[in-house]
Amino acid sequence: MALLRKSVFYALLLICAYSGVAQADLTVYGSQVGEYMTKVGPTLDQSSGLMFEIAAAAFKKAGIATKMAPEVPWARAQQEASDSAGGVLVILARTPARESNWKWVSVIYNDKVLGYTMKDRPSFSSYDEIKSKKPSVGVKLGSASESILKDSGVDLQATADLDKSFMKLLLGRVDVVILQGMEVYPALQGILKGADANQYRSKMPDLRRTALVELPLWVATSKKTSEADERKMREALENFKKTPEYQAIVQKYESRLDKAGLQ
Repeated sequence: MALLRKSVFYALLLICAYSGVAQADLTVYGSQVGEYMTKVGPTLDQSSGLMFEIAAAAFKKAGIATKMAPEVPWARAQQEASDSAGGVLVILARTPARESNWKWVSVIYNDKVLGYTMKDRPSFSSYDEIKSKKPSVGVKLGSASESILKDSGVDLQATADLDKSFMKLLLGRVDVVILQGMEVYPALQGILKGADANQYRSKMPDLRRTALVELPLWVATSKKTSEADERKMREALENFKKTPEYQAIVQKYESRLDKAGLQ
């Protein structure tokens, strides 16, 4: 009987310990979004893209365990992360519509919002100008720009793939495409590698770019995430931003845009 009680006691200890680990797990949600998240792997370490790689290195240095959620479209990933205790997004822009929906952990990269228009067509230098003049606008579904312009009365054409927005611009079906710097190269490459590349290639020299605004990009976590986990992530990311390893990851991705003449 004593042996049985001892076995039950140790079994309960193991169950409690396992439950504690499960409750402390942080789950990263992602989707392919420009150069920020280029591959959603089975683990954070096996995922690639600017923001994935920064978060993976920072969390590894701090001993923070994470798991990866299955890849879903970006708008859905945001919703699932928001609904999950311990849900984490490694990239989110802090807009008024999103402000109260998340715990904002740390800014880990500053990008630019860019507006692309065609030569000899009007350009736009701010969100306010776009709201005032109301052109037709191509944006990525689930993006910061969609969030900012959603209720402005602008003709907003949101798509899951920005190469489709650029195609519309090149064909004169939208007036401006708004996207972030790290999204430009993959979107244009998507066009150039497509079956109809020749139809669009000759028009690309007529693209004109205008910077709209600087955009801090955050790691955000669900409102249901514990304060302790939020604090651990914040400390890990803030400390990592001071390291040469952080600078090396950023430079790797920014150099791709520099070489392409897109940044």
